[in-house]
Amino acid sequence: MDAVDRIDDIMDEYAEKTAIVVRKSRMLGLGIFYIILLIAVLMLTEWLFRTHELLFPYQQYLPFIYAAEVLGLGALAVESLGRGAADVRSVVGGPGFGHALKAMVRVAGYGVLLSIMASIFNADPAAALTIGGFLGLVAGLAVQHVLGNAVAGVFLILSRPFRLGERVKLLGKYEGMVKDIGVMYTVLESKGDLIYIPSNKIVGDIIVKRKR
Repeated sequence: MDAVDRIDDIMDEYAEKTAIVVRKSRMLGLGIFYIILLIAVLMLTEWLFRTHELLFPYQQYLPFIYAAEVLGLGALAVESLGRGAADVRSVVGGPGFGHALKAMVRVAGYGVLLSIMASIFNADPAAALTIGGFLGLVAGLAVQHVLGNAVAGVFLILSRPFRLGERVKLLGKYEGMVKDIGVMYTVLESKGDLIYIPSNKIVGDIIVKRKR
């Protein structure tokens, strides 16, 4: 029954946090709206320049119009999706995962925008590949760190070496009451301060539980 109770506690805790994220997911919806709007605006611009004779003399400026639309609405979409992704911290417990995910969304999003801009102006494919390779390397390094920490956090959540409300000493120097156990961080409260300890630092280290 102890295992069943543990699973119930985990489900209740994350159901509550998921509800919080749902309430904060307006930015994700706004980002999707900007993407749809961008596609519609690009299609409308192409249709206007193709069907209205008054615009025929200005065909040479069409790539610049496309570029302005992509930069304006595309940047709004990327920033909205990034801010929406940061709200994941409400589920995983701690701001680290949300900030890392926001950074990855922004890197990937602006990489897509740069690729589209290169396509609009028929840029050198080698230059586009160089930009894409650099952005992929940055995103890969960020993902490696985040995933390693996330795996450690999942292990802590499932194994439960300590519970919320217990007083523990971690990493041999941080002592306090457990306020939250998230994927990226375990949060301790000590003398009015909140201490965020990365999950991968805790796994494999000595954990001291104080008797009540």
